[in-house]
Amino acid sequence: MHFDNDKLDYHLHVYHNWFDDYIYAQTLDRYKDFRLVQYTQDKARFYGAEGEIGYQITPMYKISAFGDYVRGKIDAEGNAPRIPAGRLGTKVDADFGDGFSGSAEYYHVFNQDKIAAYETETEGYNMLNLGVAYSGQYGAKTDYRVYLKANNLLDDTVYQHASFLSNIPQVGRNFTVGVDFSF
Repeated sequence: MHFDNDKLDYHLHVYHNWFDDYIYAQTLDRYKDFRLVQYTQDKARFYGAEGEIGYQITPMYKISAFGDYVRGKIDAEGNAPRIPAGRLGTKVDADFGDGFSGSAEYYHVFNQDKIAAYETETEGYNMLNLGVAYSGQYGAKTDYRVYLKANNLLDDTVYQHASFLSNIPQVGRNFTVGVDFSF
């Protein structure tokens, strides 16, 4: 489901998929942080939803709310491995004019306790990200964007359950300065 006009836009996707021969990394054994895996096939089903709704408050500011959730089940195993936790968040985008823009985003990732064999639960976390950018054009066909991003400003300890390295924390508070060119 999708809708878009000058002030309001939203999309909502709900799904339920069945697989006869879903290929996944089945963990057979674990020693400390090492896993013995075997790629195998089995019947599986995945279901979930994702959505976002945005409202253009003024010509300069747009606010959005978003979320997603997925659940995976393997017939012989139970829970599917490496399934990300649900997430809810909000975002404000600003267009200051003359090529300048900014954004502020906050979201919460829930605990992941629906785990496969040999997986460990992953704690939820909160994420706050800010960014500013300037976009312009160099010559007739070269667009560029200069940006500054500040991510994980709350400096939460973040573990990505869907990662093959789920026991290694992600980067804490960090700042990025960059330039993008399109030609």
